[in-house]
Amino acid sequence: MQRDHLASRGPTRPELALYVLMDDVFGEGNWAPQHLIFDKWTVDACVPAMRLVVQADGDYWHGRNPEDRESPLVAKNMANDARQAAYLDRAGWRLLRLWEYELLHDPDRCRERIAATASEARAGR
Repeated sequence: MQRDHLASRGPTRPELALYVLMDDVFGEGNWAPQHLIFDKWTVDACVPAMRLVVQADGDYWHGRNPEDRESPLVAKNMANDARQAAYLDRAGWRLLRLWEYELLHDPDRCRERIAATASEARAGR
């Protein structure tokens, strides 16, 4: 059901910003957008060969601001994010989460974080 929902909508502004950065860091075609991983989650961006997932988390929907965390929908998303992070970690995958605000207002820093995380993944750290 989640996959059908994602397929029916276009990318969000944070996802589009992330995709530009992924092309910058990895090169066009060397990473996958909206990738189904473990038949469990559709992630925003993935480099399967590096076992790397990069998520573009919406500020409201993923609880960047403490006052938003009172919403049952936000709390549910945050719990899912924690489950996803734990699962990926157990499976030996690296996860980088970037906030919507960061992607839209400080893309250079986000690019640096993606590149640094990729370097760590390549080095096996």
